[in-house]
Amino acid sequence: MLRQARRRASHYERELAIAECNRAIVLWPDDIQSYLKRSRLYEIEGNYEAALADHSEAIRIRPGDPDLYILRAETYLEATGWGSGATQALADYEMAIRLDPSCLSAYRGRADIHHIKGDYDQAIADHTQALNLQPDAYWEYLSRAALYNLLGDYDHAFADYSLAIALNPNDSSLYLQRAQFYSQHGENIKALADYDSAIELNPDSVTIIGGRAYVYAAAGEHDKAISDYSRIIELEPSQSMHYSNRAMLYYRHGDDDSAIADYQRALTLQPEELNAHAMLGYLFEKKGDYEQAIAHYSKAIALLPAADWYVGRARAYQSKGEYQLAIADCDQAIRLDTNNDYFYAVRGHIHVLAGHRTEAIATFEAILAMGDDKKQYEYAKQWLAKLGAN
Repeated sequence: MLRQARRRASHYERELAIAECNRAIVLWPDDIQSYLKRSRLYEIEGNYEAALADHSEAIRIRPGDPDLYILRAETYLEATGWGSGATQALADYEMAIRLDPSCLSAYRGRADIHHIKGDYDQAIADHTQALNLQPDAYWEYLSRAALYNLLGDYDHAFADYSLAIALNPNDSSLYLQRAQFYSQHGENIKALADYDSAIELNPDSVTIIGGRAYVYAAAGEHDKAISDYSRIIELEPSQSMHYSNRAMLYYRHGDDDSAIADYQRALTLQPEELNAHAMLGYLFEKKGDYEQAIAHYSKAIALLPAADWYVGRARAYQSKGEYQLAIADCDQAIRLDTNNDYFYAVRGHIHVLAGHRTEAIATFEAILAMGDDKKQYEYAKQWLAKLGAN
């Protein structure tokens, strides 16, 4: 209620401010500051049509001022979210550049529009011009590096990331961006070196530590990845996803008990975390705790009825000897994913265990008809031979 009252008060205050601008415009119709102030108030209210009209009036009064075109361009973009207003904004940035060829903000704004439109070469040209005007603008190197990367020009991208770092060597975010670039292209050793530099500058950044953990995991260095996620948990102990991420690393490292413990911690923080329930279903199934497996698979199904969860629960039911429930789950999995040979293989095996020879043969013959998965194809052939199928 208090928040609503404050919003009403702010709206009322803006209405009073707009009224003051209206009076000022009547008294001094050629004073562009009143139009610009009113346009900003209209923007805050979400009345972009009125805001753009005021920008246009300011331009009519002072048509040779490049800053006015830039302000209108920004409003076009704010009004449409880089949608239909981008064309008008582009025209305004180009007018600003014609009026002042050294107008940095116009080149940057035009570069952003070219980037969004996919005109990467033109965007690079604008960032290059901005750098000619301000050679120490390290952020321009970053923007240009991202564009070179999109074009597949990795040498120039690397050079620009490095130039940005040389200009501002104490900014951890620059090492982070170059590390992400290296990681994207499989240069894990170089990526790790940059992550180390970034962490030295900013030792409590979850984003940076998480990035390094990802590279360690990709490189198979699970112990180091786990160590990084343990540090992340120290920094943000209330975030369930951190426990889930570390749990997956424990699982890949072969430490199922630690994985289970972390997934359970994640669920104490976020009881409906799908991945945690699905993985606990699988891990409890591996341990032979089929009741727990069924409970977690069932929760995962309630959150997202995916075929994999149904077939996982089917395996758990099968292990308990509850074949009808297992077959029902396999049927549902196959309805959701009709071309998955493995699901048919699971159902075929359950039919065998349940003594359903005819149904088992039909299921294994369906695998042969699909013939997509060589492993399951051979598995089906073996069972058909054992069942004495023609």
